[in-house]
Amino acid sequence: MMPPTLQTTCAEVTNRFGSSQRVGNAYYSFLRELYVVALLRDRGVDARFHPLADALFRVDLWVDRTNVSLFIGNNLFRSSTTGCKDRPELFLADASPPFQHESIQLPVQHRFGVVHLPEVDAVRELASRLPSRPTA
Repeated sequence: MMPPTLQTTCAEVTNRFGSSQRVGNAYYSFLRELYVVALLRDRGVDARFHPLADALFRVDLWVDRTNVSLFIGNNLFRSSTTGCKDRPELFLADASPPFQHESIQLPVQHRFGVVHLPEVDAVRELASRLPSRPTA
């Protein structure tokens, strides 16, 4: 028997919880965030993430005082300039000192049961804009 991979595990979760699309989307989002955090940490960026930061402030991950959003572009829900989803900038506008905000917008993909991950080059470009230091 072959060991499970990220893609086979995602398909199993999708099949098991297929009637609850929100569970599947949350799982895929968690894997996408974990993947980006791992790539950033590999480049010496002390990236962090926590489910409460995502739930309360719509922050997928952060580095120092820079918040990062990861999203699949969709003009109705969220794109770089439009959509109804609230952005972290709105929730954290009154913070002092202020937060910086970065994002990675992924292109729409029409594949079911697959985690949509950003291109490694997009994460490298993001890493170049974030403060780096040795990770713990």
